[in-house]
Amino acid sequence: MSSGRRIFSLPVFVIALLGLFPVALFSAAAESEDGDDRASAVLDAYERSYPDILRATDAVDGEPGILVNGLPYTWARGRILPLAERDDWSKYRPYVFYDYPRVARNPADFTAERIAMLKAAGDPKTQGSIPDFQGDLLATIAGGRTRGGIEKRITKTLFLARTVSVNSRILGPLARIQSAIMSASAIDPAVAAFVEGIGSIDGYNWRDISGTSRRSYHGLGLALDILPQHQRNLVTYWAWERARNADWMLVPLKSRWSPPDSVIAAFEREGFIWGGKWDFYDTMHFEYRPELIALRDGAPRQ
Repeated sequence: MSSGRRIFSLPVFVIALLGLFPVALFSAAAESEDGDDRASAVLDAYERSYPDILRATDAVDGEPGILVNGLPYTWARGRILPLAERDDWSKYRPYVFYDYPRVARNPADFTAERIAMLKAAGDPKTQGSIPDFQGDLLATIAGGRTRGGIEKRITKTLFLARTVSVNSRILGPLARIQSAIMSASAIDPAVAAFVEGIGSIDGYNWRDISGTSRRSYHGLGLALDILPQHQRNLVTYWAWERARNADWMLVPLKSRWSPPDSVIAAFEREGFIWGGKWDFYDTMHFEYRPELIALRDGAPRQ
């Protein structure tokens, strides 16, 4: 945490947090950790990841907090809320501040209890009934809450020989990722084959997460989907697999399409997480979540 913290007690207008993942995507322990130690780690990770707009504070009205463009917000049982809404925390879904894994969990190790939980959480009725987050913090990070506001931040860029529309916040990271991938492709046949075999790259798309009313990271211009020309009967997305396979969560890792490890590492070094590491896997999906990389690694990002 930074030095020079101040204690705030004044109320503010709405700014907080929007997320993406299903309720049961990660362990209950990760979802329920809302003590000061966990709060401090999460808020510090945000400060390190978005120093242009965020600064963590020791306390906001007696609770761990963060300044968003200079305005104070407080930690409230896993939510980040304006002081005026702190006591209404139950209206919102808690944000899942999880330790992004270094490797995907092996489905062969899933317990019967976890399999049942994933099946229940993946049911379309469950997906559609999950409450939303209080969402203005992410809107601040993305540069807008409305479609018009977001599209002022959307720009076209050339990435791996494809024109992609993205949020201007990730232009620098994508340029560095591309450089790393192209350098690797010159010496690694697997990376060269990956680049040559790309079928499409999709970025900004103003839409909700499929089957829900929650905003997708694609709708913020902060995510990319990279699909190969030929999947060779490999699985990419849990919801597509669920349509034909009730045991979608048990598809072996070797049966899921995956970019080369060095490509995934290039994205992660620049603050992107890869959906192939989720139990609700989405192996084509990368999204900009530097706070989760910072939370996992505990080291300041440059």
